[in-house]
Amino acid sequence: MYFPIITDSTKRLPIYLTGIGTMNPQDETVRPEGYPYSQLSLISKGEGRFLCRGQEYSLKKGSSFYFRHDLPHSYYPTDEPFVNHWVTFAGDSCEQLETLLSEDGFCVFTIRQLNQLLPVFERLCAAVQNNESDEVLSALTYQYFLDFLRLKKEQSDNHEERLLPALRFMEEHPEQEHTLDALAALVGMSKYAFCRLFREAKGVTPFTYLLRLRIQQAKYLLISERSLKIAQIAEMTGFHDVSYFCAVFKKTEVITPSAFRNF
Repeated sequence: MYFPIITDSTKRLPIYLTGIGTMNPQDETVRPEGYPYSQLSLISKGEGRFLCRGQEYSLKKGSSFYFRHDLPHSYYPTDEPFVNHWVTFAGDSCEQLETLLSEDGFCVFTIRQLNQLLPVFERLCAAVQNNESDEVLSALTYQYFLDFLRLKKEQSDNHEERLLPALRFMEEHPEQEHTLDALAALVGMSKYAFCRLFREAKGVTPFTYLLRLRIQQAKYLLISERSLKIAQIAEMTGFHDVSYFCAVFKKTEVITPSAFRNF
């Protein structure tokens, strides 16, 4: 593990490395208060679990997970301890870059081209060991981040093409009840394969994605149809319990539906 010295000059860089290392094997890590820096991890061997915001994900060879610094999280090995290549980072440009990875502040996805990422990781490790300048470390960290984004997008685009019939149906009818069996049938998959591919493509479960679609539709109705009551909008967007609708809306948008309408 390597932790570069962070100076005031370092902090003026748009993105800077705060730590890098390989845990082999990875032990259980629990951080109920989050971590001082955001982290991007790549698994090259073994199996484990990652937990964040009440959601739990399986980790295996090729899995990658990211979390924003302020989010409570934990990860731990299961049957076969996993090898974790991790990088932590900070900087004024991080927020913009991190949003490209996930708007939720965390995500888990699969990188099949490990041979394209591990050499960049090793080059970054070597640069830290060789006491390269802050500017060089910043450039290499930025490149590593961009390589992740590129591979994630390429893979996501391929997955989305396979999922297109289900995605379109959900987007055109967010108010309807959608079962995993029905959605999976639209793309000719088992519901288990569908869920795995969906999470890799969108970074969230089908249920979470559907909730987002419903909230987007609700936001549109709150602004464009002011004569409608909150309970009516809840019903029209697939929420049959107005209290549940208000709770989901506030969790997603930080404000209540009424406050959003009057904003």
